[in-house]
Amino acid sequence: MSDRVTKEIYVDTEGVQLREYKNETFYSATPMTLHRGSQVLFRCNLMMADASTYFTPPTGATWLFGIDNVYTADHTDLVLTENANFNTAGDWDKLAVTGGYICWRVDLTTSALKTALGDLPSAKMYACLWMTPNAGYPTLMAAWDLTMNNIAVDPTTATAVAGITYPTTTVFVSAINQILTPTNGLYRIQNGALQLKNSTTGKFQTVSLSGASGSETIDYGPGED
Repeated sequence: MSDRVTKEIYVDTEGVQLREYKNETFYSATPMTLHRGSQVLFRCNLMMADASTYFTPPTGATWLFGIDNVYTADHTDLVLTENANFNTAGDWDKLAVTGGYICWRVDLTTSALKTALGDLPSAKMYACLWMTPNAGYPTLMAAWDLTMNNIAVDPTTATAVAGITYPTTTVFVSAINQILTPTNGLYRIQNGALQLKNSTTGKFQTVSLSGASGSETIDYGPGED
């Protein structure tokens, strides 16, 4: 599926481990890396130790997948995929549970996973795939270590930085005019001089200084409209 990271894996159900597979031969598995915040689709080939025979799950078996960062028995799993998210039609064109081809969806956006990673760039974690036959006991299909990478940009909390807004010439000129001659203002700049509005006459008068140092006086020019 285009909206999920796809991981096709091979499981030696007798050795209870992940394996690399080529030409009906098992090899040591490449270390697995996942990223917090992503959606993952596992497509899993369940095989016997001979690397040629596919495992046949019992009809009606249920499935469970989880990831945790400790081995403590009563610790709440950081990631959990229950049976309802296994073997969804359309997730894999090879899907055939009784033929040993299974798949499941994994949500790596959980709050528990985010809290466990904190500000660490990555952490070692542990995955388990379980099968429970009808009226039977849970059977471990595979267990493996993986590296969970943290993310710097979290889509659930990301906030876009506002861009710079550049004013148009019209806006810029209007702002300058409001500084020089404010609407209904009590002052204005006229020909480089400060003018104050006389509230009695309603006219503007130029304000200037005169006089020797220490004996300055404020002078007012004639009223202007």
